[in-house]
Amino acid sequence: MSGRAIGILAAALFVLGAPAASQESDFEVKQQFEGRVQSLRTAVDQAASVTALDSLAVSIGELESGYRPRSAFLDKALYPETFASTIDGLKAMHAVAYERVSTIQMQGARILDLETRLAVMVGGIDSLRRERDRLFAELRASKQSNQQLQATIRQLTQSLQARDRLVFALLDSIFVPYQGAGRTTGDTQLENMGQKLQQTSAVARVADVASDNVRFLDVTALEPKSFASAMDQYDRFAKRWQAFRPDIVEASKARAAAITRATGGGGTGGTTTTPAVIPDPGTGVDSLLGLWKATLDGAIWRSVAGEFAAKSIYLPPFHDGATFTAAVRSYVDSAKASGKDASAFVNDVWKERVDKEWREVLSRPEVLGKEQYAALDASVSELAKKPFDATIILVLALIALAVGAVWYILSRRGRTQQA
Repeated sequence: MSGRAIGILAAALFVLGAPAASQESDFEVKQQFEGRVQSLRTAVDQAASVTALDSLAVSIGELESGYRPRSAFLDKALYPETFASTIDGLKAMHAVAYERVSTIQMQGARILDLETRLAVMVGGIDSLRRERDRLFAELRASKQSNQQLQATIRQLTQSLQARDRLVFALLDSIFVPYQGAGRTTGDTQLENMGQKLQQTSAVARVADVASDNVRFLDVTALEPKSFASAMDQYDRFAKRWQAFRPDIVEASKARAAAITRATGGGGTGGTTTTPAVIPDPGTGVDSLLGLWKATLDGAIWRSVAGEFAAKSIYLPPFHDGATFTAAVRSYVDSAKASGKDASAFVNDVWKERVDKEWREVLSRPEVLGKEQYAALDASVSELAKKPFDATIILVLALIALAVGAVWYILSRRGRTQQA
């Protein structure tokens, strides 16, 4: 209902319904008052603009002043309600509607402003995708020097991180404008958000970023300390996705349901049909996140195993923190029992590579944790401490005996000469 129509209705209600005690029976007064109250409630509930609600506020005031002379009668006629409680209820309903409509109007302006931002961000994401394709092509060529290769990897990492940030900024722009509008128009809001998700292919773009990170780990040999950054990126992505996921699912389902209703998918002609099961739009991203995490973990442990293999040291196979711990302890125990030279294991691999390059990654809670890493480090350090060699003891004992014998001979010779 338009603001002008509501204003005309309110004016008509007042002009036609002004009480005339001398001409109307008590029954007619009650009927007319209740009719006008109901009409105003309907008008307030259907009002779609602040201007319309301003006109209705005037009409409520006129109703109150026009029927005040009959308030004592209306208190009895409206029992258990009273004239005052009925007017107060109208005013309270008007206040709620006013807050809701004004909020929606302000959000409407924000939404229009953000439409441009959405278009700009989508363009930026597409531009970064083209940059990504170029950098992946350079990696596949593999004709660069190591320095050039590392520069390309850094560029690709930065490009993927930029797309990550931009994709979630896109989701922010879709959902933030609708926050705080209340639930009166919840279905409409959800449908609008679902439409924006569809128009911008937002969920597909999130999946694309996750897929690119899996691809990146498959084709790239990261430096040890770069894995910490890769793990941070995964953690940020996963947390942001989990924060958005419920809203994405709800909005997508609302949009799908609206399309089903519009196309007559809910059943017509008295025929009842079972509503179609709408797929969860987040399942694909969830699967990619699982693959991303598994690929990242696998790359870490393969790289750690490569540090030992480079020195021809082969530990029992490991694929996580628990199996790595067991493999290292097994090697340490075996070396202690056999007495074999473990200097390459301790010095060349553990101290020079693992402790210097991998400590930050291995000490993370989701890998080993600081306490577990410290315990392993202490165990390896114990292997470096060689027990006191029995041969040395024997040599020292023989030297001591020889010194003692020489001293004894010299001392006897001295006594003999004195005699």
